[in-house]
Amino acid sequence: MSELSDRNLTFRVTASVITATLRFLRSKGSQEHEGVVLWPAGLIGGACQISEPLIPVQITGRRFYEIPNAEVFRIIQWLAARKLVIPIQVHSHEEHAFHSWADDEYAFVQHENAISAVVPLFGSVNDGEFLIASRFYRLDEAGEWVEIESHEINQRFVIGGV
Repeated sequence: MSELSDRNLTFRVTASVITATLRFLRSKGSQEHEGVVLWPAGLIGGACQISEPLIPVQITGRRFYEIPNAEVFRIIQWLAARKLVIPIQVHSHEEHAFHSWADDEYAFVQHENAISAVVPLFGSVNDGEFLIASRFYRLDEAGEWVEIESHEINQRFVIGGV
């Protein structure tokens, strides 16, 4: 099993990543659009260090986002050049945080145990409440998105720093 597909992988996320992610999702939400932010990471000793968000070129609407193929290819090249991975995608929904059929089908992250976080209210949650207000899903070995329980989120996510 690679480190990236480890179900117990820890994520160290700087507070600035959450702030920038929510700022972008709120800006899309002001247009009543969903949005998506990718969290690139370096794998270091059983943990993912996430220090900058990646906001891809995207087509958005009230109930969808899409990353064009050319942008997907650009991101893959960018990641390879930096020896980074994308373990987590964060996207918004208009009201409730849940993983929709479209989210299941069109997720950017497609590896086993990938994380997809859904933020309600088009990202209009306080930075400090991100882990509580959002819902987190992982892609299981059967290719199904299953919700991660809050106690596991609290164990696996370490938020801090700039």
